[in-house]
Amino acid sequence: MKKDRLRSTEMKAVMDSMTTGIAINDAEGRIVTMNKAAERLLSSSEHLLRERLPLVSLKARSLDGPPREDGIARVLRGEILEPLTVQIDPEEPGKPPRILLLNAAPIRDGARETLGVVAAFTDVTRLHEIQQEREDLLRALAHDMRAPLSSITINAAVIERAAGDLELTRASARSIAENARRMDRWIQEMLEMARLAAGEMHPRPEDLPLRGVIIDMTQRLFFDQDLARIRVEVSEDASVRADPQHLERMLTNLLTNAFKYSPADGPVVIRAEPEGANVAIVVVDQGPGISMEDQARAFKRVFKGDGVGLYVTRVLAEAQGGSVSLRSTPGTRGSEFRVLLPMPKMPA
Repeated sequence: MKKDRLRSTEMKAVMDSMTTGIAINDAEGRIVTMNKAAERLLSSSEHLLRERLPLVSLKARSLDGPPREDGIARVLRGEILEPLTVQIDPEEPGKPPRILLLNAAPIRDGARETLGVVAAFTDVTRLHEIQQEREDLLRALAHDMRAPLSSITINAAVIERAAGDLELTRASARSIAENARRMDRWIQEMLEMARLAAGEMHPRPEDLPLRGVIIDMTQRLFFDQDLARIRVEVSEDASVRADPQHLERMLTNLLTNAFKYSPADGPVVIRAEPEGANVAIVVVDQGPGISMEDQARAFKRVFKGDGVGLYVTRVLAEAQGGSVSLRSTPGTRGSEFRVLLPMPKMPA
């Protein structure tokens, strides 16, 4: 008897040390014991689960296809259960659901009679979220690519038919080049997302003359029509400490966003303001005010089908030791997107 108690205590200690949730079910499918990880993953205590459960009564639904009979019941009948992805909905309102990978195997005696089931639960919630984010990004990219591709196709046809009209040909060629750059920018954003996810974007900060960087970047990356709308209100002595490529990407993303939501002839202002030991780079558009709900989501991974430009800007700013913010009043024209970056370090 003492040896049995010792063996049981040792087994419980081993189970509780595991990060995978383990639950032992009897021949009727009722949980008789579980480890600490299972209690956490199933969001309940062993006492409550014993009182109310067979496992079939869990608020769980399969994510691998149409609803099927509870996996534990199938294993008790001798079936082999392939790994099953299930969603456990919390009992407390407002809490997010958990996505679990369920594996189960029968417990049999020497006569091959099924005495119960051992079930293992692995938390794959974050993996599921990453897969969902990837699908959202692909949908956003496919959606955003349609318009420039259509424009390129139409303008290529115009050039073919109007070879003798030099002005029309030039306008169509400019449109093709502009849309090709838009598509290239989105592809670059997707590559940056992949690098961010892989932890491959390591900033190499330098002391940079802010006005010079802005003037050089805008002249290289924007066409005459957009370039004429940019007003740079940054002093010659303004400087920041940041990775040059990351700073250019942040500015490009903010300017592109400002052009998108401003009237075709509306100016876009870039200015710099000191804030303590930092510099705030402010991009002001002429678009409609942003609702408070949208302001809270503006720098999320995918916002209103707008791709990932603002999200990339936020991540790059934080990698430099900075931050991003948004100032806008719903119903009032104009919004301010702010990137806070460190000033250069003073020489010792």
